[in-house]
Parts: sequence; structure tokens; C-alpha cells
Amino acid sequence: MDWRDAPDRVVVSPSEVHIWRISLAEYPQAFSELWQRLSPDERERANRYHFDRDRRRFIIARSALRFILSRYLDIPPERLQFQYAERGKPFLNDTALTFNLSHSHELALYVVALDRAVGIDIEYRRDVDYAALAQRFFSPREAATLNEISLERKQSVFFDYWTCKEAYLKATGEGIVGLQNIEVEFPENALPKLCGNFDRSWTLDRLEPHPDYTAALVVEGEIEARVLYNNLNLN
Repeated sequence: MDWRDAPDRVVVSPSEVHIWRISLAEYPQAFSELWQRLSPDERERANRYHFDRDRRRFIIARSALRFILSRYLDIPPERLQFQYAERGKPFLNDTALTFNLSHSHELALYVVALDRAVGIDIEYRRDVDYAALAQRFFSPREAATLNEISLERKQSVFFDYWTCKEAYLKATGEGIVGLQNIEVEFPENALPKLCGNFDRSWTLDRLEPHPDYTAALVVEGEIEARVLYNNLNLN
């Protein structure tokens, strides 16, 4: 994936999808300043985290979201006022800009587009109880597929399923409660696809932000062009 340094001013066209990659381990020197830029409700959410590590990651991830959107809207990051859908998905009023974010371990991904629903998910690959989680959150066919493959492939296949399903639910704003109701197929030499009938057309795509992570993007309609940004300055 061809990641480029982020410009100070960014414009996204209707045919584009912009993806941003942020390392959550790179901003310790700016931490106190980032805290000041957050809204009261964001600070309240940050303080709910039990571990300092998780609180730091949340603060940097949310601050980065503000800095990213400010480059499209030409508004200071601290002046952005987020609204929230019923299940907590953030959005901005009075703009055609749509966006979504996800972070795991020390990496965050963001997607920005115009006038269409978008969702993104990233997961740090680690060993989990694949069978138990698949039984709870996967469709019967997905769980059977996972059960049949070799142990060496279980981790990568599990997180491929998980990130695609969660990215779709984030795009629709439904949240993780509907994870077991979404089924994904992975045709050979083709993009992943949703199984079933949907009232809108969706494009799924797997991302490779880092060798230790699995990520997926879901976009309403087709993806004609992807632009990948990196190295955001949070000053």
C-alpha cells in the first residue's frame, strides 16, 4: 500500500475514499496539549479507561480524528462539535463529509469520504478463543469454515471475517450487536462480499496497514480511487 505524507489542506472528491494511518505510540510529547483539544464528553470517556495505556491511546486517536477532519473543513480541531447516532457513531452536522475510525493496540485507521456511508475496522492480531468467538458472533457457515482450516491459518482467517463484519456494521451504525447476522464470503482473487439482500450497494476491501494487523474497509457504492495518508502532525 502506497502511503503518502499528509498535506496541510485536503480535499476529497466524490469518487475518492481517503484512508489515514496513525501510530498511537508517536505523540508522547504532545499528550497534554491533545487533552486540552478534546471536548468535555471525550475527556469523560477517556477517564473511564482503567489503564493509563488505554486512556492514552483513546486521547491520541480522538485528537487525530479532530486534526484529520480539520484539514478538510478548515476549522481548528478543538472547534469541531461531534454529534452521535443512536449506537454512538460520530458525525458532523452541516457537512457532506463522512468518516469513521478504528484503533487497536498502537495503530489507528480513519476513512473519509463524501455523501456516503463508510466504515473501517482494524485489529491487532493475537491468539484468541477462535471457536468460542465464532460460535457467538459468526454465521454457521463462517464458523464451519473456520473450524475446517488448519491451525496455522485460523488467526488470519478469523480476523479477516471479524474486521469485514465489524467495518460493515460501523458503516451502517448498527454496532457489534449485529455481528452474527452478517455473513461475508472471500472469493478467490476478488474482493470480499456480503451474503444476502441489502437495500444499498456495498464494497468491501481488506487493508494491509502493518504486518501485525488486519483491517477492512466498507464503503457505500464503489471505490473508484483510494488515497492513503500517513505521518500526521498533531501540533
